[in-house]
Amino acid sequence: MTEKFRNKYRIPSNRLRGWDYASSGHYYITIVTAGRNRLFGDIVNGEMILNDLGQIVYDEFFKSFELREELFLGEFVLMPNHLHTIVILDKTKCKDNVVETHGCASLPEYQNIPEFCYSATREEIEQKGWSLVPSKYIEFRNRDEQIDFDTKMQELQTGLRELLQQEAASKTELKGLFEKLGYSI
Repeated sequence: MTEKFRNKYRIPSNRLRGWDYASSGHYYITIVTAGRNRLFGDIVNGEMILNDLGQIVYDEFFKSFELREELFLGEFVLMPNHLHTIVILDKTKCKDNVVETHGCASLPEYQNIPEFCYSATREEIEQKGWSLVPSKYIEFRNRDEQIDFDTKMQELQTGLRELLQQEAASKTELKGLFEKLGYSI
């Protein structure tokens, strides 16, 4: 019988029950785009022609093998709406034979950066009514508070006046050059 997930029918998982997918082995992987949309390019005369997104997928896929010494590439093919690959995982290449979520490569510890990013807890999000509006979490520093508005406007006015004077001088010079050539504007 077909299982339901979130009230929708879906196919049962092809994963082998009880298998530790962090174990060394050869893994056949297929990744399909949502709706099977042709996002990565087209096949022209029997050859896959990558578009910009397809090139990004291709490049980033191969970077995985540069970053992770425990991964080896068996086979790889990128199609307009999916990719197939055989990835070989050799966890003996990892320290203490441990494969983390991101492979052997430990990621740097995450840090919040004021005015850029913030990692909110589930409790904080719930307290804010489940809103994910960034301004509710990311600190904003008003750098305009220390600006003297009149002084700043006078500086801008002086700069604009100088630009307009330069423009007028350039127009006069250009008009004079055309007149020397015998052409009146």
